[in-house]
Amino acid sequence: MHADAPRGGQPAAGAPPPDAHGQAAADPASAQPDDEAARLRGTCDQLRRALANEENARKRAERAAGDRARRAEDELLCGLLPVVDDLERAQQALDAADGAADAAALLAGVENIHKAFRGWLAARGVQPIETDGAFDVRWHEAVAAVPAPDAPAGNVIGVERRGYRRGDSLLRAARVIVAKEADGP
Repeated sequence: MHADAPRGGQPAAGAPPPDAHGQAAADPASAQPDDEAARLRGTCDQLRRALANEENARKRAERAAGDRARRAEDELLCGLLPVVDDLERAQQALDAADGAADAAALLAGVENIHKAFRGWLAARGVQPIETDGAFDVRWHEAVAAVPAPDAPAGNVIGVERRGYRRGDSLLRAARVIVAKEADGP
């Protein structure tokens, strides 16, 4: 006998009628909350998976960016190693130098190193900043202003340290000495 059925085999008032096997049929109203809960659990699981996938994608992108930066840095460092080698050879030659002929050969070697390194920089788009003419705040840093009767005020008359740029991007400002009008008598 069914639990909802009263004695005598009749269903209780408000209970669903029994099915063909004598079992009480499922109440459609009671099935809806279970379906809704299952649907919500499924939606929550989908959201958790989507969030986990997004987090994994972010971590992969960060790792890839870090790897690219390390490879670029490694490439830069490998390009500088021949310069270090040449400078070490120049230092060894200086230690072994004996007389003016050796000094001239050493100077020629250092000039070759400098030329090779400037070529390496130029191949990467690095150019020295022009320092002829008027002071330009975009590319120059004034370290001194001195009276210069033979140069117009505001013109660069000396370079303390060369500056470099890559295209329109400043890598290092040129440190320059600027002409100013002569002081009064």
